[in-house]
Amino acid sequence: MGGSVRDQTTPALAVPIRQRMRELLRAQPPHRFCTACLSGLLDTSEASARMAMVTLEAEPGTTRGYGTCSRCGKDRIVVGAVVPA
Repeated sequence: MGGSVRDQTTPALAVPIRQRMRELLRAQPPHRFCTACLSGLLDTSEASARMAMVTLEAEPGTTRGYGTCSRCGKDRIVVGAVVPA
């Protein structure tokens, strides 16, 4: 796993961070990511990633809580897509 998730036809900054984060999480269930790793994957600041993470938490299909980040392996607040049963 590595690199940024980006639509090849749309500049990254033209797509809202929350939308890019949602697409990343839905493309990689059951992986969960911390703010630091999401900011790197989405090429944005940690503050922007944190704000997007908090807004996504309220959406159906997204989970946020304390756990292990799938990318860095650290125990932190992480967000991920809910895996259908």
